[in-house]
Amino acid sequence: MALELESLTGDAPLEVPIGNLEKSISEMWRSAAKDSESHEAILRAAALTLVVFVESPEAAEEVRELAGALSEQNPCRVITLIAQPQGKPDGLRSWISAQCRCDPNVSGRKQIRSEQIAVSAQGGAVADLGSVALPLTLSGLPVYFWWRAGQFSPPEYF
Repeated sequence: MALELESLTGDAPLEVPIGNLEKSISEMWRSAAKDSESHEAILRAAALTLVVFVESPEAAEEVRELAGALSEQNPCRVITLIAQPQGKPDGLRSWISAQCRCDPNVSGRKQIRSEQIAVSAQGGAVADLGSVALPLTLSGLPVYFWWRAGQFSPPEYF
């Protein structure tokens, strides 16, 4: 059975204020349910949280694409932390996206399989990434960490 992928944020993630990440994700689900052509609820499914550490926006985009494949077997929340200590100006930016799988054999049935949060830190703000990521993990579910950066051990700033 082939499932179709549908993004809830269009072609690109939606930039949101760093302090409103959870609220923005909830609003995204409500909006998707309201815009649904059927009267069935959109189901959110998650079995784990995956936190990925990368050093470039290009690597973060690769992770975003891989998360869709990962969610086929493991519905999850993916938190991508993009650390650019040499970047200017100092600061944090964040984006959200979610993908749902649509079963063409069941009219109108959608199930959210992955929600993705990306947090980019530049300059001195890189030191804040750990404290930003922890509250975004899904309570009661396993958390996995994927170090997808050039250095094997965490740099001084993490």
